[in-house]
Amino acid sequence: MKVIDCIWEIPNLGCRVAEVSLENEIICKQEVLEIERKFDYVVIKTEVGNLQQYKELNDMGYSLAEAQMSFCKPEKEFILKDKILNRLFLDIEISLVTQKEELLFILNNMSPDMFSTDRIFLDPFFGADFSLRRYRNWIKNEYNNNSSKLLEIKYRGESIGFDLIKKEDGVLHGLLGGIYKQYQDNGLGFAIILAIYAYIESNKDIKIFKTKISSNNIEILKLYNYLNFRILNIQYVFYKHTK
Repeated sequence: MKVIDCIWEIPNLGCRVAEVSLENEIICKQEVLEIERKFDYVVIKTEVGNLQQYKELNDMGYSLAEAQMSFCKPEKEFILKDKILNRLFLDIEISLVTQKEELLFILNNMSPDMFSTDRIFLDPFFGADFSLRRYRNWIKNEYNNNSSKLLEIKYRGESIGFDLIKKEDGVLHGLLGGIYKQYQDNGLGFAIILAIYAYIESNKDIKIFKTKISSNNIEILKLYNYLNFRILNIQYVFYKHTK
């Protein structure tokens, strides 16, 4: 059992958060109860296929929030075979955000419904405003610490969204992406991943792309399936409000 004290979530959610990772082990209820005494919101991630763990967590008052699915695609497979997507790709531009004004433009254009499949958004205890604040703070922290790259996505010259990415030893990690409210529901959701195609095309040192997607986000899962991304791993995510 691995426990992380998520101190960065205090300004986001206004409470102390613990993230617990379980392997195929017997749950020590006493350990879990001790964690619950220290934290207000406990998230437990489990591997798939262990029904005994799921039953024990359910008996202890934990609810299933999502399945977190890890995807990958090697660089050599980033070839667009779809004619429509190829046409869309020609109209996609990306630029690295380097100025505070560009960062503020992205933050100000983010809206609560942008993350409507997020487990914090869907949790009645938190909701849309908490979810939006959490993602805004994440982007600001990554930008200010210079630990990730923030890309502005343009379609036919208009800014329509963003991608937050991190590059490590030939691996490009997709951390977060979003399309602004006025451009949603018109077929531009593809732009989030097409921007990744554009970035990989201009960065030849990337060997593979990896990302994690919630099972709640059906439309993005359909997109990744359509583009033949590979599933690496699946974890179930349980949660409990202890206070």
